[in-house]
Amino acid sequence: GLADKNAALRLWRPGGAAFHNIMLSDSANPRRFAIALSFPGEHRDYVEQVAKALLPAFGGGELGKARVFYDAWHESKIIGYGSNRKLQKIYAKDSDLIVPFYCQDYLNKKWCGVELRAIEELLFDQQYERVLPFRFDKVDIPSSFKTDVFPLVTGRQAEDIARVILQRYNELQPATLELPQSHEDQRIAGFSADISRIIKYA
Repeated sequence: GLADKNAALRLWRPGGAAFHNIMLSDSANPRRFAIALSFPGEHRDYVEQVAKALLPAFGGGELGKARVFYDAWHESKIIGYGSNRKLQKIYAKDSDLIVPFYCQDYLNKKWCGVELRAIEELLFDQQYERVLPFRFDKVDIPSSFKTDVFPLVTGRQAEDIARVILQRYNELQPATLELPQSHEDQRIAGFSADISRIIKYA
């Protein structure tokens, strides 16, 4: 059987329908979400593609949605009184990895500001690896310096960004989650490929 402090995570692998159990030795009470996405509504279409691309790694369908916080999938968790506090708890306490998509629209939106405060709390606590930022434009990002690297997603496939997100998640957790290779792009997307993009936009 599983030890009391371990949880079983269902792992989907391309090429087979079976699920494989892998161990997570995080705590007796693992966080509700593996990944939480933060973004302005102007870029919802793109971020939804990223969210959908992440689903197979967490079992697909409703099982996958239960592990990925994309607001449209979890309306019941945030509506009602005190939605700002509910959102901040999701980002600061209830998610393993927070993925903000920064841009000028993000900085202009009050609700994005609510989420940003939760992100800044993680940075204040030096939990830097739990935040994986991307950007849609070259806006100055609060709480960042020139030595911080936030890759542009412009011109990149949502599946490519989803793979980068899973790579970071695998570094945070003892997991080897994978996404199926698309028919359009069979290359393996890794950090080595991303570094060239990062250098270009840094």
